[in-house]
Amino acid sequence: MGISGILHSIAQHLELVGLRDHILSFTLDESYSSLYDEVHQRRLGDLLGDFFQQPVVVQIQVGQIGGNTPARLAAATRETRVAAAREALHADPLVRELQTELSAELLPDSIESLVGTEG
Repeated sequence: MGISGILHSIAQHLELVGLRDHILSFTLDESYSSLYDEVHQRRLGDLLGDFFQQPVVVQIQVGQIGGNTPARLAAATRETRVAAAREALHADPLVRELQTELSAELLPDSIESLVGTEG
């Protein structure tokens, strides 16, 4: 969609709180408000209008969010993938054999999911 730089950072911390006609209302996580400028509101509206191929008005208010931001969703997805990777490694017969035969040890903090890590 062409969102980059500070606008991308801001968009990652927006929570959609309302949709009426062609008006999208967002709350920006207050801990990221130092990045915000009203120019970002207009720019995001232009980009979303291009994406949806119709005029879009974006309204952004700074405040507390309920947790449904792209950044929080991405973090939760990463955590779920890492937990699944840890579980798969602990259940893997080869890993179990290495642990038994060589006293190998899995370091939980060293396990990462490689799915979705690009860009």
